[in-house]
Amino acid sequence: FDCWTGFSGFSKVCAIMGYRGSIDESKGYRECGTHTQSDNTTNIKASGTAKQWDRPDTPLSDAPSMLTRLFLVSTLLTGAHSCSPGARVVVTSGLSFSPSSLTISVGDTVCFQPGGSHNVVQSSSSSSCNAITPSVFGSTVLGRETEHTFTSVGTFFYFCQPHCTRNMRGSITVQPRVGFACDFTPASGTGFSWCNMVQENRWRLANGTTSRRLSGGTGPATGVSGNAADSFAFIEASVGANGAGYSATAASNLTTPTFNLPGGGHVAFYFHMYGATVGTLSVFRRVGPAPAQFVPTGWVMSSWQHTASAATSNWTAASISLPVGTTAVRWVATCGGGSTCTQCAITGDIAVDAIQVLPTPAPPPPPTSNPATVFACDFTRTPGSLTWCGMAHLNRWDLEADGTGSGGTGPSAGVSGPGDGFAFTEVSDRGNSQCNGPHDPSQLT
Repeated sequence: FDCWTGFSGFSKVCAIMGYRGSIDESKGYRECGTHTQSDNTTNIKASGTAKQWDRPDTPLSDAPSMLTRLFLVSTLLTGAHSCSPGARVVVTSGLSFSPSSLTISVGDTVCFQPGGSHNVVQSSSSSSCNAITPSVFGSTVLGRETEHTFTSVGTFFYFCQPHCTRNMRGSITVQPRVGFACDFTPASGTGFSWCNMVQENRWRLANGTTSRRLSGGTGPATGVSGNAADSFAFIEASVGANGAGYSATAASNLTTPTFNLPGGGHVAFYFHMYGATVGTLSVFRRVGPAPAQFVPTGWVMSSWQHTASAATSNWTAASISLPVGTTAVRWVATCGGGSTCTQCAITGDIAVDAIQVLPTPAPPPPPTSNPATVFACDFTRTPGSLTWCGMAHLNRWDLEADGTGSGGTGPSAGVSGPGDGFAFTEVSDRGNSQCNGPHDPSQLT
């Protein structure tokens, strides 16, 4: 085959490919090592073992066929297909795709490399051997390598036409791209991770296998899954546990890294507020790049919302809509109930877990038992157990069930009698332990 045996540039091809040629006269050809190499200048790509037959007496059994020679020349001169950077790759192994089941996110690219005797043909189900027309991805041509970027959520099925009856099929599940996700537990399943979130002041990490809290009667026992190794983030109300560098009066901020949410979406998370002196948890958002300001989302929870630390059901799910262009979310927590303005009472830990920023609308709230009631609160969870019902309270507002702090003023019980809680403003300065200004408005929202 003259165009091959007369190839005088073989040593140059070896050099371009980064190989050092070797000669084995007994076989009648020169050979470069078995590698794959790319040269950024020439864009020449080749794989396999490059050979040059240059002896006319090469045994027929040892010489390449004309088809093989043409393939080798074509590979050297035109280059093999290469997948885009970052693409997920599906190859073939025997009569199977590998991986046969792949989960990706919207916007991800999949590169199919089926091999010479296989192809990739889209179908409508995992059991179908009928091609979809027109197809979104793949090709009926045997051995053709193709790529596709998936832009919609769903499960996509495909098969190899020559071998579909032998169950050579595959699937790709496309999920919404998570703008950000963190459950504070590393992929290994043990330990702690902030997921590149910025934590300020009192925020700490804990789980059920290590004691990082100094106080009983506050905070969750484990993360939302109930697994002892499941970590969560919380604010440490106890002053002695915070060490140097924290501020007793500043808010405690927990902020996501910058993410991309060009079409808007929502943030989903779980929160836990258990303790007699729990303060307030608020969520803020930032639209646009830093240093744009964080603004309130309107989501605020105050006082204790849970009755115990042990049960996983005590975690509460929340979701908040995020507008187009949101680039970060911040949780702001405050503790309360301390004896001075610079101290929080020890039973004021607040926790969050399983944070996800998703490019989809927030799910609708669950139906209520009485749709006619938009909001209701009698400030009593059970006799002797009081609640703010998620209401925000500023300055002098307080809860009681058996009279107020001063004689000769206020009710002695709620509307239904002893043990029934109610909200009231504490006029006496001695009854206000958080430095509430005497002329500041007292708001209950």
